[in-house]
Amino acid sequence: MARIDTKRRVPVRPLTFPAAAGFFLIALAAGIATPAPARAVDREQALTLVDRGEGLPEPWSLEDLSVEPGQIVYRFHAPDVGSISVVVEARDPARPAFASTRNLNISYSVPPQGLDEHQEMAVGRFMKELARTVERNDTAPMLPVSASPVSAGGARPPAAPDGRAGKDGVNYGGVAVRGTSAAGLLVVDVVLWLLALAGLVVVTRIVVREVAGWGRPVALSVLALLALSALLRCLFVPYVPVQVGMGHPVLASAVTLDELPRYGAAGPLLYHALFALFPPGMNSVLWLHTLLSLCNALLITTWFFRHAAGAPPGMARCDHAAGAPRPRSGQDNPAGGLRPDPSHLAPARQARFGQDNPAGGLRPDPSAGEAPLASAGPSPLRPLAFPSGGSYSSYLSYSSYPSHVSPAAPGPHPLLSVAFLAFTPLFLRDGNSESLLVPAVFLLFSGALLVQEYLRGLTAPGTTCAERSAGSTGDADCEASAPGHGAGAAAHLSRSGRWLLLAASVPLLALGSHFRPELLLVAPLLLLVTVIPHLRRDRSLLPLLVPAALLLLLAVPYARFIVQAVSAEASRGNLSADRFLPHVMLFDWMWRNLFWRPLFFPAGMTVLTVVALALAGFTRKGVRDLLPVTLLAVVWMALYHVDFNDESMLRLHVPGMMLMTLVAAAGVQALVDRFPGRGRILAVAAPLLAAATAVPTAGFVFFRTNYQAQDRLFPEMMAALPEGQINLVALTGRDEPSRAWSDASLAENPSREGAPPVHRFFGSYLLEPPLRDHRVMALTEFRERPDWTRRTFFFLGVQCYAMRESFGYEEWGVEPDPLRLLHPGCRWMMTRHVLMPVKVFRIPNEGEFASPFQWYPPSLAGMTIGLFEVKPGEVARKSVRDSFTTIAGEYFSMARKPLLDGDFAEARRILLAADELLVDSTELWDSISSTFFLEGARKDDPEPLRASLDYLLRIADRDIHHPELLKGIASVHATLKRYLTPEEDARYVDDRLARDPDDLVGLWLQAVRLFYTHEHYEDSLVLLNRILERVSDDPRVYVYIALDHFYLGRQAEAEAAVQKAIDVAAGSDPDAYYVRSILVRRQDLDLAVRDIERYLDMSEGADKVRNELKQKWLRKEVENLRLGRPSLWWKGGGHDEPWTRLPPE
Repeated sequence: MARIDTKRRVPVRPLTFPAAAGFFLIALAAGIATPAPARAVDREQALTLVDRGEGLPEPWSLEDLSVEPGQIVYRFHAPDVGSISVVVEARDPARPAFASTRNLNISYSVPPQGLDEHQEMAVGRFMKELARTVERNDTAPMLPVSASPVSAGGARPPAAPDGRAGKDGVNYGGVAVRGTSAAGLLVVDVVLWLLALAGLVVVTRIVVREVAGWGRPVALSVLALLALSALLRCLFVPYVPVQVGMGHPVLASAVTLDELPRYGAAGPLLYHALFALFPPGMNSVLWLHTLLSLCNALLITTWFFRHAAGAPPGMARCDHAAGAPRPRSGQDNPAGGLRPDPSHLAPARQARFGQDNPAGGLRPDPSAGEAPLASAGPSPLRPLAFPSGGSYSSYLSYSSYPSHVSPAAPGPHPLLSVAFLAFTPLFLRDGNSESLLVPAVFLLFSGALLVQEYLRGLTAPGTTCAERSAGSTGDADCEASAPGHGAGAAAHLSRSGRWLLLAASVPLLALGSHFRPELLLVAPLLLLVTVIPHLRRDRSLLPLLVPAALLLLLAVPYARFIVQAVSAEASRGNLSADRFLPHVMLFDWMWRNLFWRPLFFPAGMTVLTVVALALAGFTRKGVRDLLPVTLLAVVWMALYHVDFNDESMLRLHVPGMMLMTLVAAAGVQALVDRFPGRGRILAVAAPLLAAATAVPTAGFVFFRTNYQAQDRLFPEMMAALPEGQINLVALTGRDEPSRAWSDASLAENPSREGAPPVHRFFGSYLLEPPLRDHRVMALTEFRERPDWTRRTFFFLGVQCYAMRESFGYEEWGVEPDPLRLLHPGCRWMMTRHVLMPVKVFRIPNEGEFASPFQWYPPSLAGMTIGLFEVKPGEVARKSVRDSFTTIAGEYFSMARKPLLDGDFAEARRILLAADELLVDSTELWDSISSTFFLEGARKDDPEPLRASLDYLLRIADRDIHHPELLKGIASVHATLKRYLTPEEDARYVDDRLARDPDDLVGLWLQAVRLFYTHEHYEDSLVLLNRILERVSDDPRVYVYIALDHFYLGRQAEAEAAVQKAIDVAAGSDPDAYYVRSILVRRQDLDLAVRDIERYLDMSEGADKVRNELKQKWLRKEVENLRLGRPSLWWKGGGHDEPWTRLPPE
């Protein structure tokens, strides 16, 4: 009877747990992903879903509906639009949809002739209202998921090239996915995270043991470098998001996990756990990523250092001969077994380098025999010695081995690798950002390190050739090593222990690949590169098929999730199918990658990478070890060129460039070994070259953007919100128009079809349940259903300024701001409501880095952003030129009390501080001018008067149509003239007209001077008519035209002009009524009396500048008019009114 070989069955037992666990997870995900059957829908249910068509926005009406397999098709009609078809189906993220509720997708199709811009916005408003109705009535699943990509009823959902889809149009660019696929992926990733914790403990032990094995000087130096990098990151490297707001949907989903972003569940789950321990928000994520990026520098260095070293350096070829010589290690080797004991090496000959070495100097020539490490040729790095007595260079490249030892491939010194990874500005920026690749890289290389440890343990001490032959073909390539060799944790593990290493690597690799879609391809490639140095012709690597199979199985739920998300993105025009072709991605990478961008990646490292690859070509092991790493980096970067721009390049190419950096570090050692005669110079010059070219890149990678500034200031704004329930109104993705065009996008797409929506993400999730009990409202929602039961605040963000063209204003019922391009929704909020400043900031317009995101007008110098409280009710302001009018009015209200108390210094302080926030607000400049005018008139001081005039002239340069601007200029200049000689006054006006004969302010002052000083009414009238052609909305122009006509004896023309002044002023200019009292006092004494009384009432107040002699005379004149004795002073010649001849009191 044949004897059963139990030894050959040992490797099979550990397979049971990982295989069973993997199949269990997949089965669980598949079970969750199976939708429950839905009952048939009748017509009554379909009507109930839309409230039976009642309460629809005017003038929409429900024409018809049909219940078809898998969908309900409604037909709505509006006279000015026509009929549209609305399709309601079971929620499926793979389908394009206008809006999604808990269980349903809502989409619509328009008439064949299409819609113009106004009709499109009308349909958009109607659809949003309808979506809210459906969402309110969507209480249970009622429709089955259709298998066809197009609805069976023939009403195809729109392709939505403008990106209108997701949660009521909010999730632009960050598709939110719910449903069974998301729930299944969530369960799988939760289990993987729990299992990954044990693997991270093992990874920590491996890294600590490996670093300790490098020797105390190197280990302490590495730790010092990491500590210095941490200090640099904390003190100098900015903590800023780099995804143009795209990180917020990921964090929002992490709070509740009720829906997942397009990237999947791994990131939100990590941040969900983080928010349970630390305050939720972007800052906690940035600090976590900083810590992980420091770990990544050490982790990747460890992986690459072991990768370049191949099998453990103490490993000897097994020649199956009794008494074969073996290198001593363990207690016999002071170096701890990390390299052969120097005392065992024959002191006969030295290794030959350069032309004498057929291997090109990258490793010793085996034919040269053995040489003691102490005499391995002059080492330029000899001052860095190790406890074993070997030099830096010999330790670094294992440059001498006995003939029976298989020498390791050349590799970089870990100190140099860590320095490159920890201090390159590009990597510093990325580590302090919210990039999902930071934790993904940490997990992927942790898993790869466990696989690497398993591979190194295959030939660990205590594993005999006989034991390995039991599972092999008896090939003579079997190797063994001396007991006690420092091969890592696997060196002392049994077969089952090594199986556990493989099992622990699976959740780490799987989780790492679940952070972003392209990582599903990167993970197996990384696994392959890790295995390459250990490839043999026996079957010792066959167990690696088990974790590979598990990774494949665990990729299924994520792949299903990604297919849905990618389909949704492609349906919106955000992805093009031809971008997925490998040659397209590779060609795009060749021209657009950081490797060729010396402004962002150090040119010195690029040179060193090329050198390392060139010198590696001289040896088989160099090609085997460095080329796969380089190819992995290239493929990793090329995968991102499916959806790519310059901004994302600085984030997405970082993992690939980190691998390139390691190859560059290997290039330093390759140069040292290749040219030993100049090794000392090269060993110093090469790193200095990398450092010298790295420093200038800091000025280019640490750029500032508008979204970064907003994200930095947003926590301060939110901290200013009161406790309790409030409403926060903001411009969101629900508000139309949603698009803006950069110059680059217009050049690529002049038709403006399919332009990407503006990113309008911000930390709104920090205010909503479950974190806080506030409500975030879109402007459209607040406009349609304002809620004054709570205190209401308005968030004025950078997205309000992301307007390159004027459109959408008619739909919002406002006129464009002539001073700046603002979104019409923001302008509606700012001009129709009184906004009280709560926390306001002024930021420069830094724009965004990538050309597709240049949404801001080039003329925009800066932006006022902040938090404002909205006073209840709506102010009927339909024509306001300055959008900051109400805000400036609130600042002026703050300054009013000290102004009335005579504390002009405090009033100026408040208004000038506001001027730093509302830099370009003409309304605020008007208030500041009024303050200086009042101060100068009260104090009889010309300096405040000059300041007042300067602010008015600043307004004239910015907006000559500012309300009553010419009136203010005339009043201030008339008061200031008291401190000027007639010659100085004339020279001031003449100088302005000499510089520019069409200067409107100069023409205005000249016309007033001709009227008062020279009484040249015809000449004055000529200039006033010239001014009227350019400024027809200032009442004071009509006032002087009326006076010119009156003194020229043209009563009818005068009365018509003064009536025009009153109409234009709309009750804001008291002088218009005073002048009419002069014109009509001979025909209508009662009207003249009413006009003077109105003038006196409008001139009262502590904040008004008035002449008390004129006030006193007018009160007397009212009495005379009532007695029928009006003053007709002009009959005596001249226009000087009687009060001007009264002596001062």
